[in-house]
Amino acid sequence: MLLKAQVILNVSIDSMAHDTSLLTSVEKIGDSVNVKTNLNQQLYLSAGRISGNYTLTFSLQTNSTTPFVINPGNKVLIRMVNGDIGEVKNSAVVPSRFGGIGYGHSIKVSYSVSTELFLKLLNNDVSGLSVEYDQGRYEFTLNTNYAAKLKSICSLVK
Repeated sequence: MLLKAQVILNVSIDSMAHDTSLLTSVEKIGDSVNVKTNLNQQLYLSAGRISGNYTLTFSLQTNSTTPFVINPGNKVLIRMVNGDIGEVKNSAVVPSRFGGIGYGHSIKVSYSVSTELFLKLLNNDVSGLSVEYDQGRYEFTLNTNYAAKLKSICSLVK
């Protein structure tokens, strides 16, 4: 199911290698608000394929004024409706930057995704995502609309 705003932003073709790279638009796939702490967070996703290798790029925006870091080895856990859990790991130090929701911080991190996990994302509904960082985790429960967007984004680069 292709939703209205999702598009391929960039298509590059290497005529010598007969290879194509694709990059999707960025779409919001999650949000949450903690009433007790007044913490608001939003998660955005784009996907890419270069030389047959898949990437997922997550952009996380918060209203937290405290900087945070995603360290090497920090994971994004992807919970499927059928109970499967997939994970992708970060390989570099990525600090947040000022400029999120209100006066908060944001971060953008790209993760390599195995073909096996990518196929799971195409064939299963995702129920939630957990983004590890130096101070804990940001948790997102995906509603039906966000889960459909995630699957649609992945289908654009399959």
